[in-house]
Amino acid sequence: MTIYWIYDLPVWLFGLATVAIFVAFSVGGLLLSNDYIKRKFNTSESMNEAVSGYFGGITSLYGLLLGLVIVASWQYYDNASRLVSREEAAIGALYVDVGSYAEPQRTQMRETIKSYVNYIINNEWPAQAHGELLYGGRKILLDLQQSLLDVDLGDSRKQLIMAEAFQAYNKLIEAHRMRLDAVDDGLPVVLWIIVISGAALSVLISYFYHFTHFRSHLLMTTALAVLAGLMVFLAASVDNPFRGAVSVSPDAYHRLLETWASDSVSKAPSADEAQRSAGASIADH
Repeated sequence: MTIYWIYDLPVWLFGLATVAIFVAFSVGGLLLSNDYIKRKFNTSESMNEAVSGYFGGITSLYGLLLGLVIVASWQYYDNASRLVSREEAAIGALYVDVGSYAEPQRTQMRETIKSYVNYIINNEWPAQAHGELLYGGRKILLDLQQSLLDVDLGDSRKQLIMAEAFQAYNKLIEAHRMRLDAVDDGLPVVLWIIVISGAALSVLISYFYHFTHFRSHLLMTTALAVLAGLMVFLAASVDNPFRGAVSVSPDAYHRLLETWASDSVSKAPSADEAQRSAGASIADH
C-alpha cells in the first residue's frame, strides 16, 4: 500500500478510524439508496431467500480471501520476527567467538560489534519505521571484517579461532541482508483493492434485504461494516512488519547490550579487590 502514513497513527486510532470509515460508507450508502432500491427493485420478504443465497456465496468467497490475506500478513510479520532473532543470535555468537582473540584485537572487535548494535537501534530501526533503508551498518560490518583479517595467524589454534569467527560473521552478514530485504515486505496493492472491493460488494448486497423495520436493517448493516472494518484493520496492522505500533521491536538488540553490560560489571573487580590489589602492589615495592 502507498498510504504508509496510517502506520504513524496510534494503534487504537488506526483501528477506530478504519472501522469508522467502513461504518460511515456502509450506513451512508444504505440511507441514500434504501428508498431507491425499494422502488426500483420492489423488494419484499419473498426476495430475502434469494438475496440470502447470493449474500452467502459472496461472503463465503470474501471470507476465504480475507482469511488468506490475514494469514499472509501474519506470515510477513512472523518472518520479520524470525529474521530479527536470527540476526540477534548471529551477533551474540560472533561476540563470543571474538572473545578468543588476544588483546587489543578482542576489545576493538567487541566495541565494533557494540557500535553495530547501537546503530541498528538508534539509526536503522527509526528509518525502517518509515520504509527507509540505511547502509551504515554494512560499513561497520566491513570494518569488522578487516579487523578479523588483520590478525596474525601464527599457529593452528589461531586459524581455528578465525575460522569459527568468520563462520559467525558470514551468518551475521546474511541475516543483516535478509532483514533489510524484509523492510518492504507487504501485500501488493492489487490485493488490497480486491479486499476493499469485496467488503463494499458484501455491504451492497445486504442493501437488498427487506426489513419490516428500517432500524433493524440499519443495525445489521452497521454490524457487518464493523466486522469488515476490524478484519481489514487486523490485516493492515501487521502487513508491514517494521511499520506502525504493531511491528517488530528492537528489544532483542537491547537485550544483547544489557547482557554484555552485565557481563562487564560481573568481571570488573570490586572496590575491596581493587584496594587489596593496590596494597599488594605497594607492598611488593
